[in-house]
Amino acid sequence: MEFFEMKKEDIITVTGDKTGLVFEINKESTGERISIREILLMAFGKVGDENNSYIIEKKGPIYEKIIFLDKIKELDSFETALKHCKTRYDEKIYMGNLQYGEIYRYNKVSAVIMASGFSKRMGENKLFIKFQGETMLERILKIISGIEFHEIILVGKDKATEKSAEKYKVKYIQNDNSNLGQSESVKLGVSHSTGESIVFFTVDQPLLSKEVVLGLMWEFYKKNIITLPVTDGQKSTPVFFPQEKKTELLKIEGDTGGREIIKRSSQINKVYFDDSLLFKDIDSFEDLEEIYEKMQGDS
Repeated sequence: MEFFEMKKEDIITVTGDKTGLVFEINKESTGERISIREILLMAFGKVGDENNSYIIEKKGPIYEKIIFLDKIKELDSFETALKHCKTRYDEKIYMGNLQYGEIYRYNKVSAVIMASGFSKRMGENKLFIKFQGETMLERILKIISGIEFHEIILVGKDKATEKSAEKYKVKYIQNDNSNLGQSESVKLGVSHSTGESIVFFTVDQPLLSKEVVLGLMWEFYKKNIITLPVTDGQKSTPVFFPQEKKTELLKIEGDTGGREIIKRSSQINKVYFDDSLLFKDIDSFEDLEEIYEKMQGDS
């Protein structure tokens, strides 16, 4: 449950209508903190009102406007809420579904695409190997560009990758130490990010979809802890990390990426999927053939 920076006895009046509610505070009073759910209950007398959003204004020594977006119950409404939030960076935004007791804060998530590996097993740069008419890099850039992330960062090591960043209008970071392993891409992504939280993508998952990424992002919003997909008992990527893990990410070394941090974390939000193909890594041409064969078998 998220709480506002105020106390229960601070509230003098609470009034509500179809556009939102306003409450005033008394800076001299003390008491327990109050949740957004309690505020809405005071104003409307119930939860699950027909309104889709509420504008909450706190008036007192500090003026603060807070938006609450209600009725988020499927991916479409979550995606719509993200688009709405992207235009209101000056305000604190909460979202969820009061009817089901779901309340979570809008989180500015930076998306980092790690594209500076060596593709040793394939013998050529797999970023530019084509799958269904598009390069691997193009596919992931299209998917992520279609989601309202705070920003998109592409970490690469060559001119061709940089040109792709320019085409899709994403931030490009040059990795001159890619020989030191995946940790360098992670640290560059973190150090150049301006969002609160961060998610890391690889380029070699050709069946990853926008819907899957949005679903993972939604689950991350709800809990704000490390969130990752699991299929057939195996953890996969993309992995979402909350803000408090950024310092740890800046200290990793070698080719383990964020796996050591995941191992050390007591709280992991595992999101289970039945179809392991969604997260299948392409490390060889045999892997690519396997995906094509399974796709044909399912059609």
